[in-house]
Amino acid sequence: MLALNDLGNFSYFLGVEVQRNGSGLFLSQSKYIKELLIKHGMKNCSTVRTPSMAKSSAATPNNPCPNPHAYRCLVGALQYLAFTWPDITFAVNQASQVMHNPSLSDMTDAKRILRYLTGIVSLGICLKPSTSLFLEVYSDWDWAGCQVTRRSTIGFFVFYLVVILYPGPPRNSLHFPNQAQRLNIEH
Repeated sequence: MLALNDLGNFSYFLGVEVQRNGSGLFLSQSKYIKELLIKHGMKNCSTVRTPSMAKSSAATPNNPCPNPHAYRCLVGALQYLAFTWPDITFAVNQASQVMHNPSLSDMTDAKRILRYLTGIVSLGICLKPSTSLFLEVYSDWDWAGCQVTRRSTIGFFVFYLVVILYPGPPRNSLHFPNQAQRLNIEH
């Protein structure tokens, strides 16, 4: 027989802080982000408004990164953060594509994501109970937006009762408008 112990309400699990309040749960990764900033020597860095530059620096050749292992560790940690921060997903994906041979500008781009996170470190996800059946769908696309490969980027998120069900690319050839689209479907 397996004995189980009730440890009470959890407050920190796998890098996610959980705070209970009267309206639900508040999930945050501020502690994880702060530890990441300290680890990479960016505790007091200035913030930026976007996680990536409008024009990729990957299109220009650059010096090799002096410490590729540090780059891979940083990008791996950022990939973990991308699960709860969808706004950094594209920038982290771009950083992940050069892990085999990162350059100095790639490391600068990865550190820019950290600088972006310093400005939003106190934010998180608020999960509230709901009795309504409300579905929200957000989609966006960027036609031939990659400066290097000229590939298009398409993505969407489906929210049902405030929880993300499935983030990912669409499975068929739907037409998406040029700006983010919001569809509300009520039952």
